[in-house]
Amino acid sequence: MRVPTAARSIDCMNRLTRLLHGDSRDPRVALEQIVGTKADPNSAAPQPEAIAWGARVLAEHQVDPAASPVRAVAALRASEPRLDLRPAVYLVDHLAARPA
Repeated sequence: MRVPTAARSIDCMNRLTRLLHGDSRDPRVALEQIVGTKADPNSAAPQPEAIAWGARVLAEHQVDPAASPVRAVAALRASEPRLDLRPAVYLVDHLAARPA
């Protein structure tokens, strides 16, 4: 039996709290943890690194975010378990709006 570490327990509690009370965090802040770069406070768009990562993951899974947004969100979340639903949807929306 594997005993969870303190950090994993805290992360689980944070995720549970967001599920119960809603996720009011800025999705760009959540993406900072994934891509490692700060969001531009003067922009509503995700970080360029997040866009590049998301596009790469979706290309690997052969998913078009405009045609299959649900599959795109699932592919991103499968690729990165720390990615919650709201930031994944936010990223897919921006990827779908990009010119092909």
